[in-house]
Amino acid sequence: MDRLQKGAYIIAGMVIMAVFSSGVLPAVAALLERQITVHTGLTIFVEGVEFKPTDANGDAVEAFIHNGTTYLPVRAVGEALGRSVSWDGDNHYVYINAAAGALPSRGTDASRLEGLPPTLEEETAPAQPVIAAPDDSLSFTAAEIETMTILGPSRLSADQLTALAQKNNPDAPDVAALYIEIGNIYGIRGDIAFCQAAKETGWWKYGGLVVQQQHNYCGLYATGNAIVGDESLYGADPALVSLIPGTHGAWFATPAAGVEAHIQHLYAYACDDPVPAGRKLIDPRFTLVTRAIAPLWCDLGGRWAVPGYDRALYGSYEDAYDAGRTYGHSIISDYYLQAAR
Repeated sequence: MDRLQKGAYIIAGMVIMAVFSSGVLPAVAALLERQITVHTGLTIFVEGVEFKPTDANGDAVEAFIHNGTTYLPVRAVGEALGRSVSWDGDNHYVYINAAAGALPSRGTDASRLEGLPPTLEEETAPAQPVIAAPDDSLSFTAAEIETMTILGPSRLSADQLTALAQKNNPDAPDVAALYIEIGNIYGIRGDIAFCQAAKETGWWKYGGLVVQQQHNYCGLYATGNAIVGDESLYGADPALVSLIPGTHGAWFATPAAGVEAHIQHLYAYACDDPVPAGRKLIDPRFTLVTRAIAPLWCDLGGRWAVPGYDRALYGSYEDAYDAGRTYGHSIISDYYLQAAR
């Protein structure tokens, strides 16, 4: 990726974040003009291939980061992803819809989620290979992994998860019980969320920009740019989360706050329900997620994690998905099944 540059832009009219789902985005009610400081020099990859956005005249259009949020030219990126994009100037609406003939993502096939009968193709498909823990205590076919939902009760115990963490890092924090308990409050698979945290932190050894003292178990607000001090918490409780200039990512007051922020972020991806009654908003990125965009663990690749696969091994996200080696697949195959031994 090109080195990020910092500079001042005059923003006239409106800037709209790209949202990759069908629907209508109401634009701002009044067109504004103001000067802002942004970071440029971003490189965009679409299905693992570098993409250089242009406007309708073919002129290059830069993506940029402002106040911790990445802004992309909605038409260029939407069309690169096979969407049709149109503009209603009278009402200031942007329409983003699936292009004619486009198929839904395999990971979010509604017939699978709603228990409808399988298609003929599914009924006659060859048997899927079984992916199992070494002692065969728990196993899944590739198709079962690809339809595992983020919402649901935990199947593994805190003791099983703790044993796995201690095996890989004797100094790992004791947070397994928190993941199970808080996950149950939100209806989230806390056992798999714990495994995602293990993947994100390298078994809590960290070694990157985020440090253990932050209680940040999933890289929240770690954008690659150091916090400058004017970023927003977007409604999160400042008593439980803070942004410290010169550091990377959010800081959470306690391990429990860090776990709940992680669970809340998954909750935002998995459903569009409000935060459960009596719970404080702790995730500073919660309101920035397109709600319910990723109900399955295998939907997180390319969304939670970009590009969501190893570009050194696979030519595209589709190739990695077919091989069962995307970000979401890895959470189950490389971490969850270890805990099930």
